[in-house]
Amino acid sequence: MRINILKSAATVAAVMLLAAGLAVAKSSNVNLMYRSKVSNGLTLKPGNYKVALMPNAQKPELGFYEGRKLVGQVPIKLVPASRKFAQTEVFYSAPHNNVRSVQKIEMNGWKRAFVLGNTPQSR
Repeated sequence: MRINILKSAATVAAVMLLAAGLAVAKSSNVNLMYRSKVSNGLTLKPGNYKVALMPNAQKPELGFYEGRKLVGQVPIKLVPASRKFAQTEVFYSAPHNNVRSVQKIEMNGWKRAFVLGNTPQSR
């Protein structure tokens, strides 16, 4: 009897951890239209990137992937929204030396925006 209770508890814990991991590992695609600076040390060429919240980071970080290859990860601030975003949008700063800084990303179907910088946003 005691073994059955322990097995049941372990199964419930495993299912809860799996569900939590799937929620944290949520990812999506973003299309960068310009040569984009996403952090002080990371500039990305125009193209389609998979972005995902990094599951093991102590503070929120966003990873940028080309295919399965992690190109870089940047610290972000998660800003809650009142409802889910209807489309994916990338907000850029004005160009400087033909590079635009990514300030904020709103992902289709998400209720939080990813803020990457502290300067005013423009599209």
